[in-house]
Amino acid sequence: MTCSGTTPPQSCAPTFASSSAAMRLTICLDPRTSSGVHNRIHGAEDHMRSGTLAREAKISVDTLRHYERIGLLATPPRTLAGYREYPAQALQRVILIQRALCLGFSLSELRDILRERDKGGAPCHRVAVLARAKLAQLDAQMRELQTLRRRMVRILRSWQARLAKTPKGRQARLLEKLQEGAPRDRSLFPHKFRQRKQPRRRQWKSD
Repeated sequence: MTCSGTTPPQSCAPTFASSSAAMRLTICLDPRTSSGVHNRIHGAEDHMRSGTLAREAKISVDTLRHYERIGLLATPPRTLAGYREYPAQALQRVILIQRALCLGFSLSELRDILRERDKGGAPCHRVAVLARAKLAQLDAQMRELQTLRRRMVRILRSWQARLAKTPKGRQARLLEKLQEGAPRDRSLFPHKFRQRKQPRRRQWKSD
């Protein structure tokens, strides 16, 4: 039996031997979000476990754990079996975090912003200031990329001319040509291409 959303539940409510079948029909019969039947059935959907949340947000479960550890995501309650049960709002929170990360916000920045917002604060102006700073950084990186591109075009032209003069089977020594007139200004390279001093790793001794 099928029923439209406008049909009153009392007009078509047969008895089912299968409780699952009755539940599916009840959802069809009683679609109003303010109804008690709707709220009882959909109450279970107000929480989700780690795997479901990670899958819906398209991240890993380890990422969820990391968000919890650094305070971006509240630690959810656990079931009697020990499973985490996240509230439905956690999905929107994770999606917000992922989108902000794509714009260049750091995890620490988001942690401070969301923590202030959760306490009732309004860090909106701070968010705008950070976004403007990130836009300025992006503009600077784009200028550096354009400078690097122009240099690479010149190098490729030089290499092509050298290759044309080099007999087949002989080494053209193209990389050695980079040492001739190489700029010492490392700002010609984008930030991601700059060589950064790596921190020394601490050597842990086994017990």
